[in-house]
Amino acid sequence: MSSQHNIKEVLIIGYNELKKQQTQSAVLDTELLLAAALKKEKEYLLAHPEIKVRTVELNKYQKLIKRRIKGEPVAYLVGKKEFYGLDFFVDKRVLIPRPETEQLVEEIINFSSNKKITIADIGTGSGAIAVSLAKNLPLAKILATDISSKAILVAKNNAKINKVKIKFFMGSLLEPLKNQRIDVIVSNPPYLNQKEMIEAKKFRNSLKFEPALALFGGKTGLEVTQKLLSRIKKMKYQPKLVYLETTALNTNLLKNILKKSLPEKTWQIKKDYSGRNRFVVINWASA
Repeated sequence: MSSQHNIKEVLIIGYNELKKQQTQSAVLDTELLLAAALKKEKEYLLAHPEIKVRTVELNKYQKLIKRRIKGEPVAYLVGKKEFYGLDFFVDKRVLIPRPETEQLVEEIINFSSNKKITIADIGTGSGAIAVSLAKNLPLAKILATDISSKAILVAKNNAKINKVKIKFFMGSLLEPLKNQRIDVIVSNPPYLNQKEMIEAKKFRNSLKFEPALALFGGKTGLEVTQKLLSRIKKMKYQPKLVYLETTALNTNLLKNILKKSLPEKTWQIKKDYSGRNRFVVINWASA
């Protein structure tokens, strides 16, 4: 590529390189990567296709394309990801927020709207859930925990970017909150099993680049979920509701765990917009 290429031409060249690798989202990826190289919004590219791209920007763009070809997620390459209408800074310290999780946030907002309640996000990662809740529930008090000090730094940064107040605690699951009064607990815990983790490392996908700590849920994939449920049972003050994200692959195993460990509670498994079992809502106050 020479510095004589304009934005439109550079987009076409990048698209062709990604398409050769069977990249499903080649058009969008190309636009986002060039926008990052130019330090502009994506809309700028579409409005100014004739503007020449400088050599220094081309070189940066080419490097991003090469990294994308190796499977590195676009969110890490551009340093941000949109979630629930908000912008989040993300890097290799945290899991990339998934659109499916937006539905979980929506469920909690619908329940918690106009209520003065305390919500705890366990294993907050980038802070996507906690920040989105804080932004949409001004009366709620939002707490967030994570075992990773690196993730806490990213989440605090995202709270600052989105101008919300959240109390962050570092520690395993509920450990830092065991004596707190909490009305709603939400968690998107690691839920990939051993087999899924091995598969993830083989293929050219985002899981290969994301932190294993945020993905690996133990041999069956539900060890972390089980540990969280047992910790909730031991809390000094019991919550009203518990929202958990899981995967369709674990649904039957999860049902067995819930029946065995929480026989007195009522719960419901909900589907995501794709029709896959994705969330469990436990009415903890139902006993």
